[in-house]
Amino acid sequence: MNDVQSGAIQRLIVWKLDRISRSLLDFANILAIFETKKVAFDSVTEQLDTTSPMGRAMINIIMVFAQLERETIQMRIAANYQKRAERGFFLGGPATFGLVKKPVTVNGYKTGMYELCPEYGHTLLVIFEKYADSLISLSALARYLNGNGHTTPNGILWSPQKLAKILQNPTYVMSDADIYRFYKAKGANIISPVEDFAGNGLYLYGKREHNGSKFANIPGHSLAVALHKGFIDSAAFLKVQYRFAENVKIGKTGTSQLIWLSGFVKCGLCGFTMSSHRKRDHIVLRCARYLKIRDCTARSIRASIVETYVWDALLIKLEELRGVAFARQTKRDSAQNQIKIELLKTEEQIDRLVTALAEGNAPASITKRIQDLETRQAELLTSLQREKAKALSIDTDKLLELVGEDLTLEEKKAVAKAMILRVTVKPDETPVMDWLF
Repeated sequence: MNDVQSGAIQRLIVWKLDRISRSLLDFANILAIFETKKVAFDSVTEQLDTTSPMGRAMINIIMVFAQLERETIQMRIAANYQKRAERGFFLGGPATFGLVKKPVTVNGYKTGMYELCPEYGHTLLVIFEKYADSLISLSALARYLNGNGHTTPNGILWSPQKLAKILQNPTYVMSDADIYRFYKAKGANIISPVEDFAGNGLYLYGKREHNGSKFANIPGHSLAVALHKGFIDSAAFLKVQYRFAENVKIGKTGTSQLIWLSGFVKCGLCGFTMSSHRKRDHIVLRCARYLKIRDCTARSIRASIVETYVWDALLIKLEELRGVAFARQTKRDSAQNQIKIELLKTEEQIDRLVTALAEGNAPASITKRIQDLETRQAELLTSLQREKAKALSIDTDKLLELVGEDLTLEEKKAVAKAMILRVTVKPDETPVMDWLF
């Protein structure tokens, strides 16, 4: 078409019309360009005159059937794909990282299934273990892998984008009821029944947006249980997914790109948050109350002074707690209890409505009400899972290992989030630290 546009072609010959296009609209647009550029067009098989009204009409009829054939083939392929997914058969494409495909025969049908790759399987397990059980960022994880001999098959260095695709891929998970509930709440079209979610990996498939990831944009995609056993525990896999969800849902609080302590520093005079601002060649902390209503007498403080003090105090605190693993659980227990209470109420409502329906004492809208309650029940169960996953044990040795590196701003924020409740500052006084532990 570039040659046609540039005038390098005078005549185009195809064997059959459907060799150039099987879309009526697309073919009409191509012919319009040919006419504009004075390019003759011939088909060896049909031998129709594109310059006459009858010839153009016949071409359109042929193209209608060509498009019908294409769409029929697409439907057959989709139906075959669906049938393969229902059986757990391999759906094609190159093996995902850390796995290799071995040929198998199931009920007389040849297919493939995954097993752990001897060369890269260990790296796969390291990726999930480090991201699920620590506060390491994707960037820091990529640096760790690149610096410790964990190579990729093509020799390309690890990047956060590559790691994100792996960490969100359900092919690796040991599926169970919690995984079923997670993807159901995410809007996946689940092909396999819940009783099949018994330790095998999963295939997530479907059309994705251009330059998008099907693992991040789940609604509308289909999920099927595969033949191979999973490699990553479902609890660890869900921890990873909720970490991704938290990264997406971070609000404005604590998102300053100027200092890593944003969101933690409070004014010692009025209790308001201290916000960061650039002042010539350095960053200062200013009381938000003073900035808004001017009734606090706190002066601005250099952010670097506060951050240096806090980081040194944090390292000392971690050394004191070396070897201790503990969980920040009190608030999580309260949140889980509230969800459980609402879940029990929802289940009781469902039971009452089902009983009324069985006794014939229910209005016609009861079925819709039960469906709504069941949807709410699934949402509550997902929220309960999320709260449980958030209650991660904080391993101080892993934090010490992390802070020993040259950390980015976001990585320092992650360490601060794990350890610090608040930092209270007053002019000319030492900052006061309140720890989560």
